[in-house]
Amino acid sequence: MSERTCLTIALSHLEMIELPDISLPLSTFEEVDEERVIFGVRYYAYASIAHVRKILKGLVQVSDEANWACANVLARHLIEWAAHATFLKVKLPGLIQSKHLEEAWAMLLQLNGGDMYFRRYGAKYLEVDAPIPDIPNPVRVKALFNVYDQEHADSDGRGSAQEDYSLLSELSHASAACMRRCMETRGNRIVFCAGEDDDSPLGIASASAIDWILSVGTLLSLISDTAVAPKVIAAIKEMSESGSSN
Repeated sequence: MSERTCLTIALSHLEMIELPDISLPLSTFEEVDEERVIFGVRYYAYASIAHVRKILKGLVQVSDEANWACANVLARHLIEWAAHATFLKVKLPGLIQSKHLEEAWAMLLQLNGGDMYFRRYGAKYLEVDAPIPDIPNPVRVKALFNVYDQEHADSDGRGSAQEDYSLLSELSHASAACMRRCMETRGNRIVFCAGEDDDSPLGIASASAIDWILSVGTLLSLISDTAVAPKVIAAIKEMSESGSSN
């Protein structure tokens, strides 16, 4: 299965999902019970599907034009989501099984609601005298990737995702790495090669897409979801069958 085929299979299944509305739990926000944790997991999975399928669509579109400068930015975003979902997949089940529901809910609040922008700038947009909500800090990227790398070092011996993320980050910011991709030295001249960059990030992106969708499928299975989980599992099955046939 080609890297682009992996992305298009994932996208085709995700675009067919009609995400249902979800109701807020009846218990108060001060009370953490299993219903509230299930709500948090469902919210995480549905909201991330709604977002990531847009990223996949953009990635497929720019890859059709071999626009790797744009693809690098989207691939970086996708590998972050893979690390994000893997972190929750690894950390959450043990907390639920041991009935540490307060800790489980605190983790879900951080992943579902952590917002550095709002913490820094959000208060000025609130109405006068409005209470300032207690917005948690997001989980640090390094913490996400430590878990992500450990998970795949244990399972498949893959190389460092943090190294891939570091490279894509350089290529997503204003940097010398970006400039070097658009030029080459020929004798005593520097030649600018617009559109000739052939360093595709689709290998990283396709691995990230697989990791992300597997993690989301695991989380939905954890809460016995029946509305969306079967469609995610269908995507995983087709990606697996396509990979094994090549």
